[in-house]
Amino acid sequence: MNAMSYNELLDILVNYLETKRYLVVLDDVWDVHLWEKIRFSFPDKQLGSCVMLTTRREDITSSSFGIECHVHKIQPLERGDAWELFSMKAFSSYPNKSCSTEILPLARELVEKCEGLPLAIVTLCHAPNFNNN
Repeated sequence: MNAMSYNELLDILVNYLETKRYLVVLDDVWDVHLWEKIRFSFPDKQLGSCVMLTTRREDITSSSFGIECHVHKIQPLERGDAWELFSMKAFSSYPNKSCSTEILPLARELVEKCEGLPLAIVTLCHAPNFNNN
């Protein structure tokens, strides 16, 4: 496959997907031209297939390129809900399941920097050495 051209790979993918029902997820798309380049790879044979992409860029959400699309704008969590999510993930293994007073100011600051984005909060909780005292 490394020696194949873009067009050869595209032909293989199109031929494979032509008779399939598929779901493709493109996560964190930053390049508005990406969809232009690859949308022909996903044949629409009315089999119920779907391509979903996530992005933080408004210009990408408004560029459907003639394809039916639905934009779902995720709202950030409220401050209290963000803290609750963080606490549930970060301190679930602690005896009292809450943040110690020594690190509380730092923990609150880190949660604020996540700006209510659930994925950022959960990722923060899984950072190396976060739960190690």
